[in-house]
Amino acid sequence: MKKRITKIEIENYRAFYGQPYAFSLEKGENLLVYGENGSGKTSFYHALKDYFEEKNIGLKANWFDASMPDIAITFSEFNAGKLVPSTAQRFPTKEEIPPPTPPPPDKAFIAKINLAKGFFSYRELLATHLDNTESGDFDLFTILVERVLHNYISTGQTETLSALWNSLKAQNASLIEIKEQNPVPDAVIGQTINEATETLDRETKIFQDRLDTSLALLEDDTNTFNQYFKHGIKITFNVQGATYDITLNQLTAPKIFLDVTYNGFKVPEHHQYLNEARLSALAISMFLASVLNNPTTKVLNLLFLDDIFLGLDTGNRLPLLDILKDAKFEDFQIFMTTYDRAWFELAKDHLSGNWKSVEMYAQEEKITEHPDGVKHLTDSIEHPPGSKEYQFEKPLIIDPSLGYLEKAKLYFANKDYPAAGNALRRACEKILKSYLPEGYLLSKNGEPLELGNLLSNMTEYFEDAGQVIPRDILNEIIFFKNALFNPSSHHDLRSNFYRGEIERAIEAVQKFKNLSKISWTPILTPCQEFEFENTASNLKAKILIGDYIYKTKFDGNESISKMRFYIDWWEKDGIEFCKQRTTDRHTDKEIARISTRAHSIEELSNWLTRMTGIAIADIKTELIFSGNTLSALLE
Repeated sequence: MKKRITKIEIENYRAFYGQPYAFSLEKGENLLVYGENGSGKTSFYHALKDYFEEKNIGLKANWFDASMPDIAITFSEFNAGKLVPSTAQRFPTKEEIPPPTPPPPDKAFIAKINLAKGFFSYRELLATHLDNTESGDFDLFTILVERVLHNYISTGQTETLSALWNSLKAQNASLIEIKEQNPVPDAVIGQTINEATETLDRETKIFQDRLDTSLALLEDDTNTFNQYFKHGIKITFNVQGATYDITLNQLTAPKIFLDVTYNGFKVPEHHQYLNEARLSALAISMFLASVLNNPTTKVLNLLFLDDIFLGLDTGNRLPLLDILKDAKFEDFQIFMTTYDRAWFELAKDHLSGNWKSVEMYAQEEKITEHPDGVKHLTDSIEHPPGSKEYQFEKPLIIDPSLGYLEKAKLYFANKDYPAAGNALRRACEKILKSYLPEGYLLSKNGEPLELGNLLSNMTEYFEDAGQVIPRDILNEIIFFKNALFNPSSHHDLRSNFYRGEIERAIEAVQKFKNLSKISWTPILTPCQEFEFENTASNLKAKILIGDYIYKTKFDGNESISKMRFYIDWWEKDGIEFCKQRTTDRHTDKEIARISTRAHSIEELSNWLTRMTGIAIADIKTELIFSGNTLSALLE
């Protein structure tokens, strides 16, 4: 069995004003949080971080409320992913008076969770590659040990690398002080100095051995995770070890440099050469490798990523989500926050399984302080002369987060029909963006497409798959786009929104959302060369596959995706690249035009028919690859 967090309660801590705010995770889910600026999402990050670091005394109270802050977490046991009944245990940071009966359970396991937790924010991400702006080798020791690997513990140990190094520095400082105070030590102090010197020298070597072992493990997993980003980056740690000079009483920190290769080529001064996205991906890979290699607590592996998507563009964000879906992280409970609403919606769809999403907004609050110093909600009572009013923001939590279709249903129930129509439009856009591959989502100039163009590309997508699109569902969406979605997205005083139309539109979008996905199974790859030979006309040709050819399946119907071919070479009557019905050879320009143009299966069949002068019934039976016809390979 393993513990997971099933509830988080935060009271009067940082942005969380007043009474407890609750995040419920009844199934031990991972949590994705959208939070606008000022909503308290960073306070949420620090709440969990402070809780596990047991900063109970130093918890920062909300500025507008002098009462004691409290963070309470409820843990429950799970067996094979299923909640074990009656195992929930609640652990607050605030001491309960009077003490509860029976006494609270032992909370030693919380300290174990702290040893292996991973908290990483955008500030740490920036620090990994923005602290150094000068040229030359970039020493990563401080950043790795004090920031990225701050909580990292070597296998079989109980202290972090950071704590070990700080201990060495403290021993060195103490030794220097003793020597300065005793320039001519007596026998007792001299023995103390010798023993402390030997201990410091020995423990410096032990520290370096642990650092070397840790870096070897980190290097392997960092490179594994970095492959998800497909940047062609590979790292090797180049370490100059820690040393202690007995004569000079000098402790020298290790130096850690990265040897970076890009597609096999060594990159000097990588922090200057690589762009921010590649550096961010490398830093994230390194951090995740450190979390993964921390000794398991067998209690709860916790990972919290606070707004680290800021340093990544969309193309690099999805690989991070794929890493988190890797089986290596299946035993982790993961928390992620983002301020990017569009990305939040995409991530919700991408993160299937045991994930929950919530939204956080900044809500205005007003309190009035009476002359006696007591604060009251401004609108709750009348206030005496001399009172002072304060206005601030506190978190508003939407739990669970609603999708656009669910919001449309809620607006419909509240008779806000224009808002329902607008939400339905956004629901359709989101459905299309999650359904269509990336190549169908952008214009030729790389710009995101609007709803109308996306619907057109939906038709093209089905045609490319060799499948028939459910025209009744698509036509309904197109109808409501023109009649309802577009007017409700603009200030259109001429539009009337009727209950029946909205109700039918909700049903149509629901059917659209439930549309089965097309499965694509590759059967032929680009540049595979097929041969064509017609002895009657003495024509030979070499035909190349232009794109991947897939076997597709939709609602039980199997088909073959659209095929494209290139005519790479031909010869008739012994003359290469001859023209149709003559013995003349094409010019180089004409040959290039023919061989670089992609041909559909019909266009290829027509061209071969013209060249041979013979009608070809089924070109797929005439094209041969390794003794097999194209027709046989497509079966």
